[in-house]
Amino acid sequence: DFIAGYSAALKINGFFNVVIGTLGNAVSTFAGQNIGAGNYERPVQGLRTGLTINLSYVCLGILIMYLFGRQLIGIFVDVDASEAVYKTGVGYLRVVSVGSLFFVLLNNCCALCRGAGYVIASSVVTFVDLVFRVATAYLLYDIIGSSSVYWSINIGWVIGAGIAVYYYMCGKWKNVKLLKEKK
Repeated sequence: DFIAGYSAALKINGFFNVVIGTLGNAVSTFAGQNIGAGNYERPVQGLRTGLTINLSYVCLGILIMYLFGRQLIGIFVDVDASEAVYKTGVGYLRVVSVGSLFFVLLNNCCALCRGAGYVIASSVVTFVDLVFRVATAYLLYDIIGSSSVYWSINIGWVIGAGIAVYYYMCGKWKNVKLLKEKK
């Protein structure tokens, strides 16, 4: 039952995250183009705009997940699916959609750093996020059971967002040396 509910929720969450990822890619491209032109203020404006759009989208998504989570899970499971399938799927959608607020911070700050050529930020954030997800899923399993899998996603995102914001705020992305074209 857990796998069926989790699988249905993953499909919905994947669709939900496409917009978040795409807006992050736009922030990255915008940052790269402006930094390439020598303008270091516009990427900051682009990040703020990207965050505003993405956070608004996520808030709407949270509302939808809370109000219509059961119906959304019902799209991907059999009509006679058990209550445990719905409980798992809806639980995942509700927990992870709220955590997406932190994923937006993580994704957009890393996107700006990537666009600037400061890819170490994304690499470190991704690694730390993954380590914390695996560790917390394992450590929380005896306390909250299988739902530790989706709670660990949020824990990874919160920690990753903190690191991503740090990398953005410290400003090292502004100091990346750009390759000059040979004439």
